[in-house]
Parts: sequence; C-alpha cells; structure tokens
Amino acid sequence: MRKVLFLVLFFSVSVSTHLFASGTLTSRIDSANKYYKKSDYVSAIRVYEEILHGGTVSAALHYNLGNAYYRTGKPGYAILNYERGLRLNPSDEDLLHNLEIARARLLDKEDVLPQFFLYAWWESVQSALTLNGWTILTYIFYLALIISVAVLYLSSSFSVRKYFLYFSFATGILFLASGVNLAGKVYAGSNTKYAIIILPSVSVRSAPDEKGTESFIIHEGLKVKVEDNLEGWLRIRLRDGNTGWLKVSGAVMI
Repeated sequence: MRKVLFLVLFFSVSVSTHLFASGTLTSRIDSANKYYKKSDYVSAIRVYEEILHGGTVSAALHYNLGNAYYRTGKPGYAILNYERGLRLNPSDEDLLHNLEIARARLLDKEDVLPQFFLYAWWESVQSALTLNGWTILTYIFYLALIISVAVLYLSSSFSVRKYFLYFSFATGILFLASGVNLAGKVYAGSNTKYAIIILPSVSVRSAPDEKGTESFIIHEGLKVKVEDNLEGWLRIRLRDGNTGWLKVSGAVMI
C-alpha cells in the first residue's frame, strides 16, 4: 500500500512539475514576443536566448530570434539563427524568405562555382528533409518492403503475388534511394561544417597566424565552410573556391 501511495505521489509531483515547467516556458515565450511587439528588440533577444540556452529548441524560436537580431542591425546573428532554424525545419517558408532578404543586403556577393547538375539536384533532394525525416522515411520503406516480401512468399494467389512482386520492386528501390539519402545526410552532418561571420569585417589570412599574408576580407553575415580548426583559427572555404584562415572570434558555427 505504501509503495502504491509513493508511486501515486511521485507521479503527481512529476506531472505537476512538468506542467509548471511548460507553463513557465509559455510565459517566457509570451514575454519575449511582447518585447518584440513593443520594438524592445534587445530585451526580446535576451529572453529568446535564455530560452534556447535552457534547452528548448525549435525553428520558431530561431525565426523570432533571427528577426529580433535583424531589427537591431546584426545581420550575422540574424542569418545564423535563420540557418539554425532551417536545420530543424528545412521547408519553413518564413525562414527561407527572411534568409533570402537578409542575404540580399550583405556586402559580400559571391561568385559561386558552377556545379554539375546531378550534384546540385542531389543536394536539393537531401536538404528537403531533416536527418530525422530521412530516418523515418527509410524506416517506413523498410517496413513496406518486409511486408510486401512476406505477402509475396506466403500468398497462394497468383494475382496477389504478381501485384506484390511489383510492389516489392518499387518499395525496394524507394528503400535504397531513401537509405542513400540518409547515409549522405549523416555523412554531411558529421563531416561538413559551416559558420556565419558575425563581425563587421574579418581578415582572412594565408596561414593561421597574425603574421600571415592577408588574402582577402569578408564581411558580416557571410556563410563559410569550415575545413579545419587550429589553435584559435579556422580554415574556411568560400563558395567561389577561395580559402584561408580567420580567427574563431570572427565566426559562429551554425
């Protein structure tokens, strides 16, 4: 009886704590939104950042935070949050729209190296879903393939077996295609890293040293590919193929 009473009390406390935490989170978000509506963007940024640092992550939060940073004239942090939001929800039209607007006003206009059309198509397909999305889709096709193969071997009806033969072939192709995209997404997530320039201007040098020759200068908001990290310096590559080293203080990883 005591054990049952203890479990009931524990469950009640757990539920109450969860509801209290949810209520607190909602009130914090409402507070940040009110600051934003009053054009108190600095206070809105502070509260949004506190919520994110507290462990709550969502595309909507990054969208709101990005908008607040944009309003305060910090395109670097605005783009950083739009990019982070798109990692959580790649198809969010509001994030895509605001990211496009923010990028259009940057000082740096890159000359992008031409890509082979199949590689460009491959990247667009991969970016259509998050890692979780590709995982779920691959699992669904896997289950469909297992079920169709089982029916194919267990059914005694010729017409049913003929139908599921075609269905097995189709689901097999979809399973392989989805699995390849999932593998590519995992590889890209673990091996490809990007950062956003957050300072008004940053010198990119030929070596990870202040004495290195200044190769070129890039400006706030530019997205760069990070290829190496060495003693406070990042080796970066631009979309036009230019490479060099910059201090870690000049950029924030997405």
